[in-house]
Amino acid sequence: MVRRVLSLTMRNIPLLLSYITMKKILLIFLLLLITAYSHSQQFVGSGGSGTEDDPFLIENYNDFVEFRSLFYNATQYTRNKYFQQVADIAIESDFWNNPIQGSFYGYFNGKGHTLLLPDTLNNYDNVFYTFFSDSQGIIDSVRVSGNVNYCFGITQSNIGEIRNCKTNVNVTIDICPYSEHSFIANNNSGLITDCTNYGNLIAEENEMNFYAGSIAVTNSGTISACKNYGNIAGFLSIGGICVITGGTIHNCINYGDITSPQDLIIDYFDNLPSGGIFAITGGENDANNIPTTESCINYGCIRAGKLYCGGGIMGSDSENTENAGDGSIIIRNCANYGEILSGKIRGGISGSLSSLSNIFSCFNAGQVASATTSGGIVGTVYDTAHISNCLDVSGMHIMIDKWEVTGDSISNMSSNYYDRQMSGGSGEDIEGETEGRLTSQLTGDTPELRAMLGDGWSYAEGRYPIPLGLETDSLAMLFATPIYLYAESEDEYDDVDLVQHHFTVGTENNVSWASGSRLNIVGENATILASGNENVMASLAGYSFTRSLNLINPVIIDEHIFVDVKIFPNPATDILNITSSETISEIEIVNTLGQVVKRIEVNADNAVCDVDDLRSGVYVVRIHSASTTLSLRRFVKE
Repeated sequence: MVRRVLSLTMRNIPLLLSYITMKKILLIFLLLLITAYSHSQQFVGSGGSGTEDDPFLIENYNDFVEFRSLFYNATQYTRNKYFQQVADIAIESDFWNNPIQGSFYGYFNGKGHTLLLPDTLNNYDNVFYTFFSDSQGIIDSVRVSGNVNYCFGITQSNIGEIRNCKTNVNVTIDICPYSEHSFIANNNSGLITDCTNYGNLIAEENEMNFYAGSIAVTNSGTISACKNYGNIAGFLSIGGICVITGGTIHNCINYGDITSPQDLIIDYFDNLPSGGIFAITGGENDANNIPTTESCINYGCIRAGKLYCGGGIMGSDSENTENAGDGSIIIRNCANYGEILSGKIRGGISGSLSSLSNIFSCFNAGQVASATTSGGIVGTVYDTAHISNCLDVSGMHIMIDKWEVTGDSISNMSSNYYDRQMSGGSGEDIEGETEGRLTSQLTGDTPELRAMLGDGWSYAEGRYPIPLGLETDSLAMLFATPIYLYAESEDEYDDVDLVQHHFTVGTENNVSWASGSRLNIVGENATILASGNENVMASLAGYSFTRSLNLINPVIIDEHIFVDVKIFPNPATDILNITSSETISEIEIVNTLGQVVKRIEVNADNAVCDVDDLRSGVYVVRIHSASTTLSLRRFVKE
């Protein structure tokens, strides 16, 4: 048996050797193919070896086309490779003929050189033109410019890091079915930092244009220290920085105007919001990982559609504002200075806020136009949402307009304040929740003010508090500069609707002031020259804000001869009673234009004035004795 096996083995040795030889040849062939493939992926460009000290150089269009071909077919040749752009490059329209199927894994440094986009491209369905498609590496100091009619962004998705990039691309889209538009990255789950957009993004008002943001559409990572100067218009839901966030946004500023379609009515998109920093929250979050937006500023004007929510920082934390409760966000140390002009629900910080969300230590100085629901901080609040230590100096007399409370839930509001003198003397106070104060009580650095607003603010003499993290920003310093209207007490004071005393303005941080012919401002002193409405403008570092004042040319009064004078009821409907400790010789009633609309001779220490024939509004009563003016009193005719 042993001999037979040995004989068979010896007989098959040539066949066995032949098999081993063929296997070796096949292996060698495969190695040659791999070597050839690897060689075909070797980048040439204009020099360099691809290391950090000697990066591959990209000098012209052909170099950039070769660079982009490295991530065809999901290859990872760019991993740990360094690329550097060394000149401005004009991109040609055939650049996107071959679709990318892979990601970028390396380090690309644009060194501040420009990539100039072609003017026109065929805007095919669902095409979003990008340089990097998906990036898991680092994209640094890229500059992109152009005026185009197609959807463009530096990358479709960012998992790595994008930093120091600037886009100045003006996009005007007639019809683009692609539903998401952003200049930096449509989807960010990595880090985007120190990026700036200067370009405008304008779309036709059609139902296919859904979401647009300057830096990202969706954010589940971090967006830090980014700025948007461009205007975005024509999309259903817009965020100045991003549209949907489930991650972190901090130290970002939006300067651009946000305009959603005003007349478009689409039932199933009835409540898509828009906001200066972001539009809406999204993503799956838990108690240990709540999306956070902090130390952000909006300066742009928000024009949400007639059916939508609009907010200076956030539009809404829930897509369904009629059944809120599924949102979750922390907004902290943020400020809005932009106007909120449209939207059925409007708020200086957020249009609406659901029961899981929180707003802390935020500042609003932006004008919020009246609407079905509008508030200086939030329009509509649901259930146990938490809003505390916020400050509104915009002129809105309502900080939170509407509470939607279900069951036994109680809205969690505390220590929110508004400037009563800036709001026209009126306001809606809820003790411990939202309360009005005089300007002098809301400025400076006092123990009382610190006790009111807490530790989330920077305090200093001569200004309102500034949210921590924003105290060195020129915009924040400008809008924290007050107008100090006359205030004798919490009951006797001037407000923007009736300014009858000369006043002072804040001049900290070199803020300058200007006005028209009715007012003379020298340094901090403002002197009323004539009655009427007057716009007062404060400016700093190229930024400005305007406040409208209703001036009444004051009568010079020696305060030492004021006596005890009372008027009641106030407001009055038909009869106004006046009593004095001295004899009254004459009473004059003056309207807000400084015109005497009624004059009554008295010669007694009390008088009954018939005001039934006066129009509704604010009036001033001048009360004279035979030798002097005894007092000035303001009253409201209902």
